[in-house]
Amino acid sequence: GLGDVYKRQDVSETDDWHPFIGSTIIAVNVYWSQEGFVEYPQDLRLAFSCHRHIYLSASQYLHSSDRLSGMSDDILVIFDEAVAMKYKVGPHAIDA
Repeated sequence: GLGDVYKRQDVSETDDWHPFIGSTIIAVNVYWSQEGFVEYPQDLRLAFSCHRHIYLSASQYLHSSDRLSGMSDDILVIFDEAVAMKYKVGPHAIDA
């Protein structure tokens, strides 16, 4: 089953996620990237009714070079706009 492949973790009480609990998603922006002739959704920006947003990115963090590698099976959650800017996520991407 899926439990053998996917990890599930309750984050509702963590400092990062707690402000979003009970809020409604009011907008979703999809940011596409391209590799050769293939276009794919790389990042999502979720805006919430609590006047905050998060980014979800199909990226892997590479510790050795302090950068993100896109088109990954990993999903990064970014809560801070400065972090999104630093790693060129969503509207801050080079090809956005």
